[in-house]
Parts: sequence; C-alpha cells; structure tokens
Amino acid sequence: MPRHGSRSPVFGTNPWSIGIPGGGRPVGAPAAGHKGSGLAMASALLGALGMIDDPAPTAVGAAPDAAVRETRGRLAGVFVQAVDPGCLGDAAASRAPVEAHVAAARRMPPEAGGTEVLVPGEPAARARERRGREGIPLAAATWAELGQAAARFGVPLPGTPRGGPTG
Repeated sequence: MPRHGSRSPVFGTNPWSIGIPGGGRPVGAPAAGHKGSGLAMASALLGALGMIDDPAPTAVGAAPDAAVRETRGRLAGVFVQAVDPGCLGDAAASRAPVEAHVAAARRMPPEAGGTEVLVPGEPAARARERRGREGIPLAAATWAELGQAAARFGVPLPGTPRGGPTG
C-alpha cells in the first residue's frame, strides 16, 4: 500500500488486525472495509479495560450529542502501547530498519501533482515552523469576533495578525 502522497506501495496492505471477542468481524481485516472508525472502536475497547472496576466511568471525548438521550455503551478509553526495543534485541540496531523504511517511503514517486512523499510528523512539523515564522492564519470573521470579545473585556488586541486576517 502506498504512503499518503505516494503512488507506489511501500508496505503491506493490512498492518492492523484486531479481534474483539463478541465484536463480530476483525477490525482492520480486508473484509472489514474502512479502518478509521474501526481502529477507534478497537482502541476504545482496549482502553476501556482500564475502566472495568470503575463504577462511574467517564465518557470524555465521547460526549453524547445533546439530541441523543441514551448514553450507555459510549466509551472514551484510550489504548497506548509502548515497546522498548531493547526487550526484543539490540535497541540501537532497531533504528536501522526504521530509518531504511523511512528512506524507502521517501523514494516512492509522489502522487499526480505532488512534489514529494512526506512521512508521519513532517506535515505538522512544517506547519509549526511556518506558523512560527508567518503566524497562524485566521479568517477575517474570527479576527473580528476576537476583537469584539477583547473590547468587551477591555483587553487590547495585539494588532493585525501576521499575514493579516484571511477570507
């Protein structure tokens, strides 16, 4: 399967397959279709294991729509897995296949109209650097609302945002 922004495959087509007992099809299996909400469900169910003995678990992050009265079954569990490569072998040696894979991903031809293939984290890092240099673009309506709120509380605005309001 190709990396986002690439037109050539660089890794296998099914990197995730999670089975939840009683949950039906495995999440992420090719027959299961789109994986985004399925992986979110699997993560919530795995994270919910940490709330088994909680008599009143919270649903922060899964706040119900005001129009939906029934809230049973909503989960906001989060699953985090951290692996210490040193437990599996030479920790320093584990960097080589990671670096080789990132290099392979970058060698893939970009999608039509694209100029390069980025790896996870690069778009956000570039945006952070650009916004630190140029400021965060704000819609003109948002800047006007901030001005009204500032005036209501007697707080001066710092001036026109760098790059000026957009839109």
